[in-house]
Amino acid sequence: MRYHCALSPPAAQVPAGRGDIFVTAPRAQADAAPTVAIVPPMHEILDFIVRNWILALVFVLSGGMLLWPLVGRRFSNVQSVGTARATQLVNNEDAVLLDVRETAEYEGGRLPNAKHIPLSQLGERANELAKWKAKPIVVYDGTGARSAAAGTTLRKQGFEQVYQLSGGLRAWKDANLPVHKT
Repeated sequence: MRYHCALSPPAAQVPAGRGDIFVTAPRAQADAAPTVAIVPPMHEILDFIVRNWILALVFVLSGGMLLWPLVGRRFSNVQSVGTARATQLVNNEDAVLLDVRETAEYEGGRLPNAKHIPLSQLGERANELAKWKAKPIVVYDGTGARSAAAGTTLRKQGFEQVYQLSGGLRAWKDANLPVHKT
């Protein structure tokens, strides 16, 4: 075992063993008790990963799945807006609300004056929105999962001001904003 001390070098001979012990004290408080961390050597970590490759793979994949929405939003060309900003866009800039849910979901309740084009049909029906190309378009669905894909499709069709309602209809209802039933 090797000792590494940030305060002073060890006084005694270090016995051979497994892992390294790092002893450090907080810089701001010299009187505080030192912190001890046992760190295994790198070859033991690699041996563990090789022996438990399935566990390591699950760890990497689950971490990637947790980080993907954050990274995807960062590089998305569709801006995400909350209910307050969506309301401002509708009231001040005459934004168009576009519901991309399926017809059965749409009939259960929708935002006031929302246009309806299901995501599955948006590619071929985007020309129906051509007269609003200069206006902001706020795309929403039930929870916000499908609206990002719809926003990307609209951006590819030449729409400049495309916004995604973060949280979708659920967030709209949670904010106690009006919902129309058809």
